[in-house]
Amino acid sequence: MLDEKFTDMMKKLLGADYDAFAASREQAAQRGICLNEERIDAKTFFSCFPYVCEKIPYSPGGYCIDAADDEKIGSHPLHFAGAFYSQEPSAQSPVCSVPMKSDFKVLDVCASPGGKSFQAARIVKDGVIVSNEINASRAAVLMGNTERQGFTNMIVTNTDSKTLASWYDSVFDLVICDAPCSGEGMFRKDPAAADMWSEDAVLMCAKRQREIVSNAAKTVKGGGYLLYSTCTFSKEENEDVVSDFLSENGDFSLVEPPQILKDCTVGGINMPYARRFYPHVARGEGQFFALMRRNSDAEPRINYTDGARPLSKEDERLIRTFFSDNFDEIPRGRLACIGKTASIVPDFPVPPYSVFAAGVKIGEIEKGRVVPHHQLFSSYGTLMKRKIDLAPCGAEAKKYIGGETVSSDIPDGWCAVLCGGCALGGGKAVGGVVKNHYPKGLRRKIGS
Repeated sequence: MLDEKFTDMMKKLLGADYDAFAASREQAAQRGICLNEERIDAKTFFSCFPYVCEKIPYSPGGYCIDAADDEKIGSHPLHFAGAFYSQEPSAQSPVCSVPMKSDFKVLDVCASPGGKSFQAARIVKDGVIVSNEINASRAAVLMGNTERQGFTNMIVTNTDSKTLASWYDSVFDLVICDAPCSGEGMFRKDPAAADMWSEDAVLMCAKRQREIVSNAAKTVKGGGYLLYSTCTFSKEENEDVVSDFLSENGDFSLVEPPQILKDCTVGGINMPYARRFYPHVARGEGQFFALMRRNSDAEPRINYTDGARPLSKEDERLIRTFFSDNFDEIPRGRLACIGKTASIVPDFPVPPYSVFAAGVKIGEIEKGRVVPHHQLFSSYGTLMKRKIDLAPCGAEAKKYIGGETVSSDIPDGWCAVLCGGCALGGGKAVGGVVKNHYPKGLRRKIGS
């Protein structure tokens, strides 16, 4: 049951359109995916994906899915292989407003579970994505999703916006601030969220959003973009936050979104360049976004010493030997140690602490040998000398995801396990059997 005060708020916001909005709430929540086209092409994907999909016009690789809530699309083997990411349609819209380039440096301030970071990473091939989440358990989820997607240029951090602002002075081409909110746009998808709604919660969220966006703005380079978004409808959390921010930061101005996004949204309240996504206007739930550009000549500055430690000569020798023995094409990048883990690190200074991962984890060195990390297989498995490719709809892929061995005819040694051409994980081939090295925490028993 919706709070009467929420209903009154929506009637005031929507006026004559309220009845259409109310009717849309009686329909099923919309579901969506983004294809990871670096890992799989659409033709191959849809030949083995069992759901009817409709292309989202504004989102590259984005599709609406006709699937009931009780259908577990996340249990499909191609999901485990990072071929797609579940992301409802309206949540895909904010990032699509940004004129992004391949060499952008991107900061996602409130990133978990990762959808907007991953949208950016599909475009940013030559830059870096710093994907941050303040909550440690949610940062762990973000890290797991990052590993599965196989991106190689992401740094996952676990800190607050004030710390980010102290680290990065006018550094990023794009800063995504998908701020924590009261979640009014998700009530159809998550009825429990509606039970927690209150006017006080809205005001508390707005106060926190002002602090976060103010800190985030300090990290935007001159000429760079600040993308503010929420999944809520209240003016207090949306236009009011943006309006107050702009009044206090004269070097930022709103950017007009592309027409393809205007066609599926409505203008913000007295702020037409900001956009509101409603379920009665287009397929999706609820979203607000405003893209702003910084007009400044501030000099970029990173205020810390690179936290990536050089490897010892012996450890580097062992890793290069491991690569030579197991890869047809050697992964490129800077070799360094993050914590206790050897990694292939992006060309960007790694923060001094609160880092879950920087680039791709190679693994740990134990007793003079490299013990490879799951992320190495997920990110670079297709480059390995020994690999097996399991059918996405076959029994062997499900056996592997469940932690069982699978049969093979490849030579003995470390190998990648692919699914539909996507790197799923790793294993060790021994006598015609691949011993399973899929992490125990990721293993799932899925239907036969």
